[in-house]
Amino acid sequence: MWTYNNIRIYVQDQNESGSQIIARLQPIGATTILQIFGDEAIIYSIDGIIVGNTNKDSLKALLNDGTAYALVGNDFSSTNLYLSKLTIKRRKTFAQTIDTTQDCYVPVYDISMELML
Repeated sequence: MWTYNNIRIYVQDQNESGSQIIARLQPIGATTILQIFGDEAIIYSIDGIIVGNTNKDSLKALLNDGTAYALVGNDFSSTNLYLSKLTIKRRKTFAQTIDTTQDCYVPVYDISMELML
């Protein structure tokens, strides 16, 4: 189990990606010149499961607050990550046994999150 701003996330898949900004100039009568202008923030992509409408609504609220939070997992920990993208899809379930702190009849959601430094 992982947490983001104390919201429980049962992570199924986690990826990281990054890039740098490189401009290519092609002067007349000369070879190509490459100039590096900097790097973009690392993007962490997480696919997982959340349980309950309270957790779903709490995650959705983080899209608009502009605050960075810590992401903590079994073998991963990072502070100051901003939630930049969130996709939520409700699972077809009758009852849940994932999070025993909640009622067994609360909805279960698949989520995809993108977090940036």
